Amino acid sequence: MRGFVRTALPVLGILLAVFGGSLTAGPANAAERRILATPESDYAGFDTKTLKSVTLDACKKACIDDLACRAFTYNTKASWCFLKSDNGPLASFPGAIAGRVVESVDFTPTVEQLRKAELDFTGSLWRPSPRAMNELWNGTPSTVPRTLTRPRVPKNSADAGQTT
Repeated sequence: MRGFVRTALPVLGILLAVFGGSLTAGPANAAERRILATPESDYAGFDTKTLKSVTLDACKKACIDDLACRAFTYNTKASWCFLKSDNGPLASFPGAIAGRVVESVDFTPTVEQLRKAELDFTGSLWRPSPRAMNELWNGTPSTVPRTLTRPRVPKNSADAGQTT
């Protein structure tokens, strides 16, 4: 048993070192939570928590930090914040600010995505003619478009009587 523990502990340590970071880190394009606020409005119902004597910024932060929070209503007169698990229809309410969580993904391309887009792999069955390849190799490519060679299709791939 002691031999097993001596062997298992280093292996477990290596596995945690390799995979531990991926368990805690989110995906590269994790959604960013932000608030879309509407003045003089209220999302009725779905209350989960009530925060008293807080500012609007503290109410917004509390909602963003609580992953169960999908919306809130902030009463400006009482300085109360009502965190909500969902948002119903928006109703007019003087003296209140309704906010809902909007999750947006960062679509800024990563360096890897930019480099991948620069690669021009067409995946086509066509290839440049040997003459065009020789011109490229010699450093004097022609500006006149060259005819491509025939597609690489096996000889027996067509049905009898059909030509390729």
